[in-house]
Amino acid sequence: MSLTLPKPVINYLAAAEAKDAEMLTLCFADDAIVHDEGRDYCGLEAIRSWKQETLAKYKYVMESLDASVSGKTVKFAPG
Repeated sequence: MSLTLPKPVINYLAAAEAKDAEMLTLCFADDAIVHDEGRDYCGLEAIRSWKQETLAKYKYVMESLDASVSGKTVKFAPG
């Protein structure tokens, strides 16, 4: 399936697939917040550390089957 997504989302998905914490971190603004497993990770260094920890903790495959874009919101239907 070919998805038409904003460039930052495409970059994020490529970084997630490559399991590249540094590349993934570059997808966020300096003041970004990631909420995962009941915690907030504020700023680029916290996001980089979060991603490195999750890569060490989990073995996963991410495959999006579908997505929709509405304004600034992108919703995924995970595989």
